[in-house]
Amino acid sequence: MLVLIVDDTAANLTLASILLEAAGYKYMLAMDAEAARSILKEFNPGIIILDLLLPKTDGFTFCRELRSNSRFEKTAIISMTAYLDDSIATRAKEAGFDYYLPKPFTSKEFIELLDSIRDELHDNTRS
Repeated sequence: MLVLIVDDTAANLTLASILLEAAGYKYMLAMDAEAARSILKEFNPGIIILDLLLPKTDGFTFCRELRSNSRFEKTAIISMTAYLDDSIATRAKEAGFDYYLPKPFTSKEFIELLDSIRDELHDNTRS
C-alpha cells in the first residue's frame, strides 16, 4: 500500500520514511500541499498523512480539497499534529480526516495505526 506523507519538517519526513520502510510500506514524501498535489496527479495512495500546520495551504484546507474530489473518497486521511487540543481534533474531523494522530507518538503506535487502516481497506475491497 502506498502512503503519502505531507509535513514541512524534514526530520518528521525522515523519521516517517524510516518507520514505513522498516514496516514494508511504499511511500512518497511532500513538504507542502503544492508538492502533494503534483504527486497526486500521478499516484493514488491508500493512506495520506497530513501535518495540520503546513505553509500556504494548511492541512485542514488541503483535506477538505481532497475530500471534494471523488477520487479520494475512500482514501484514509490521517491528521498529524503536535497540538493536543480537543478543538483541533474536532476541526480535523469536520475537515474530513478519518484519524487523528497527535505528536509525539511511538513508532509502534504509528505502524499499528497504518496496519489497522491497511487491513480495513483490504477487507473493504474484498466485500
